Amino acid sequence: MPLWRLTMKIDKKWSFLGGIVLGVLLGWIIIKPAINVLIAGNIYRLNQEPYYSEKKIKKMSYIINGFYVNSVDEEKLKEKIFTGYVYGIEDLDTKYLDKEAYKQYQFNREGKEIGVGITTTWGIYEQYLWVTAVQPNTPASRSKIGVGDKIIQIDGVRASGSNRLIMNEKLSPALGEKHIFTIEERETGQIKEIELEAEVLNIDSFTSDILENNIGYIKIKNILEHTAKELEKQLAEFEAKNINKVILDIRGVDSSDAQWTKEICDIFLDEGLCFSVMDNQGNQREYYTQNGKYEGEMVVLTDTLTEGTLEAFAAAIKDYKRGKLIGTITKGQPTIQTCFDLKDGTGVLISTGKLYTSKGIENKGVEPDIIVYTSYEEIISIIKNGTISIEQDR
Repeated sequence: MPLWRLTMKIDKKWSFLGGIVLGVLLGWIIIKPAINVLIAGNIYRLNQEPYYSEKKIKKMSYIINGFYVNSVDEEKLKEKIFTGYVYGIEDLDTKYLDKEAYKQYQFNREGKEIGVGITTTWGIYEQYLWVTAVQPNTPASRSKIGVGDKIIQIDGVRASGSNRLIMNEKLSPALGEKHIFTIEERETGQIKEIELEAEVLNIDSFTSDILENNIGYIKIKNILEHTAKELEKQLAEFEAKNINKVILDIRGVDSSDAQWTKEICDIFLDEGLCFSVMDNQGNQREYYTQNGKYEGEMVVLTDTLTEGTLEAFAAAIKDYKRGKLIGTITKGQPTIQTCFDLKDGTGVLISTGKLYTSKGIENKGVEPDIIVYTSYEEIISIIKNGTISIEQDR
């Protein structure tokens, strides 16, 4: 073989070997940091306890089952892990919905609820529950339970402040669930036991009345998909009776659907920006009203339990000088919520937007034009009678 061919073959061989060596060196330089990260990560994981520790849960379960004075529902205990996880956000409007709560939420969106048809409040010293409202055509109304009746106990459990959690559970029954209510009648003082079975009930958006001096009164109870249409119809009925002054009572009402509230704004406000919603990325969606359909005079009643998108409505009425706000400052938590389906019959309700008007109301609340606090006489009436009449309502 000629020398020059042999030299070329040797050079190619060394070039090939040199390329392999160089490739290995470059590869090691590139992947070494990644290997170090992986090794460090594994060492860290070996030495650190994860936030959710199955071992820790088992320890707690052993302690609870071994030493807790009452019986334990293990399934309910496990379910509450998810409740506690979401609770860590520290936002009362963000919550985990178990199967029953999620079913109730879905019913509410459709204008329905599961229950027996009564609304209650705690009596003096929280020694009993007052019935403050009875919905027509419900298990409660069919059993002749009336406003002002006392609930002494449910299923043999005393209706007292110390049993508040138990009372809340029994007053929020699952569909078909039965409870025995021990009732003291307001009129006769007679004690009677009544079994009530929870069923699907229709939710009223509002109630209406005609007050002295030909003034229309509308008490909003719930903001639903059809509320705006029903409200518009009621106002038309008032106008047909030559009633051109209206009190719109939104005290104690919580709402979270921006579109449904915007439709209510459409009734009272001319064209303009009603409010906007900002998401967690800082993106804003603006809600504009159309030409107002109701032109009569109006007053809006608010209190510290007026919450959510209705705060934006109250602020818009005030900002555009459409009517007077009377009562106390709103809650100051104007947010909207979105419910996410967890695909196992449960859901999680998350605050996904903050509401703003032209003057902003985040965490401030809307201050009325005229501040009117609940009087001592009104408080006593609620404690003693479980309700308050329009004549006593300042």
